[in-house]
Amino acid sequence: MACRETGSGIISGYRSFGWRCRRVAQAKGGSFKEQILGSWVLVSNVNEQDGKKSDVFGPNPRGFMTLTPSGHFTMIMMNASLPKFASNNRVKGTAEENQAVVQGSVAMFGTIR
Repeated sequence: MACRETGSGIISGYRSFGWRCRRVAQAKGGSFKEQILGSWVLVSNVNEQDGKKSDVFGPNPRGFMTLTPSGHFTMIMMNASLPKFASNNRVKGTAEENQAVVQGSVAMFGTIR
């Protein structure tokens, strides 16, 4: 994922995908790559297509991203209103509960260049 800073605390990586974040851990000086390393909390995630904007994970998404000096990243994003499993056990979730969680969340990990 190639990232670029587009303003105060905004990171975007895909054509129609934008992460608006607030930094948890501040890197000091250095190259752009060094400046974005650390932990970020998701503030908004907006998709824009054909001039229309939509909140991918709702108006108050939850998420966290970590970028490491060794070139690794983890990213978790979810809708703040994900349902709790009635059984209190995700393995025993109903079809409706499972669908809501799968459609309302995503987690990724990998390497960055």
